[in-house]
Amino acid sequence: MKKLMMFAAAMTIVGGAYATCSPTPTSCALVYNVKLNLKTSMGKGTTGTSNSLCAPGNPGACVRFPNFSYVVDGYLAYCDCDCDGIMGADDNVAWCAKLKSAVELDFTWDYVHVIGNQAQAEALWALDGADSILGDFWLIGGGFGTYRKVTPRVFGSFSGYAVGEMIDPICLVVATSASTTCALAGYWDCNDLTTLLFSDTDDSAPLFGSWAMKLNAAASKSYEKSGYSAAKLPPWL
Repeated sequence: MKKLMMFAAAMTIVGGAYATCSPTPTSCALVYNVKLNLKTSMGKGTTGTSNSLCAPGNPGACVRFPNFSYVVDGYLAYCDCDCDGIMGADDNVAWCAKLKSAVELDFTWDYVHVIGNQAQAEALWALDGADSILGDFWLIGGGFGTYRKVTPRVFGSFSGYAVGEMIDPICLVVATSASTTCALAGYWDCNDLTTLLFSDTDDSAPLFGSWAMKLNAAASKSYEKSGYSAAKLPPWL
């Protein structure tokens, strides 16, 4: 199953996304810290090093290797304090510090429920994303969390697991040119019972791991008082 949503190939962090609302005498805001701690396949040279033998037109030079650590940090912000405001918090600033890349996150929440003694919660969501270096990806995530019964009554935190796909892996750097990407990272198909057939066709890679969101009270107040300015949120790098 593929749900890859195509975004622009190059993205930058743009504060303008936060200009969708303006402060009022009764204004309120919610800012959630977001973390995706994921693994996927990544292209490397056939020796297993990041750059070795990675040259365009050299089939087999760029091969998929497992357990590439893909960690996304960021914020979701919402310019109100509705009980289920987390479901509307689609303004986001996100990044992958390892790659120094900007990340676009588009959550679609199936539901958030208050459960148990009204201090617990459950959630299920789908996510279309795009990394400015790696490209598009999608995830489905679920987990449990907390509900804050104080005023404002909002969801406090969530954590759980997610699984999906990352668009076709590539080698990040070419040995001969830092400005040119390698071909798609290849893999082997079982051609028959005893042989493998190399392929570098467009096939996405598995993406899986854990996720967490937590209400950031200090950032919420700062975001509100600044007139919903992304510049008042902690820097992404």
